[in-house]
Amino acid sequence: MKFKVTLTGISAPNNKNEIKVYPNPTKDYLNIDCGDYATMNNYQLKITNVASTVFVVSKVTKKEYSINLSGYSKGIYFLEIYDSGKPKT
Repeated sequence: MKFKVTLTGISAPNNKNEIKVYPNPTKDYLNIDCGDYATMNNYQLKITNVASTVFVVSKVTKKEYSINLSGYSKGIYFLEIYDSGKPKT
């Protein structure tokens, strides 16, 4: 899945980024490609479930993440991207 995001605190046209999340669905590893991650200073990734239990929180400090979800229960999970505490995706 690809998500086009508008980054806050950055002037256009440099405030656009594309984030890729795959595979969806997944059994083991969730891969996140943050695109031009350098423009995402102070952003965080957060993964929660439908009960709002937080499983992963990480500052965006690199282009790609591979998150091992094999130890978690089957279900629906949400990926949120935050800038200064405000959800973006």
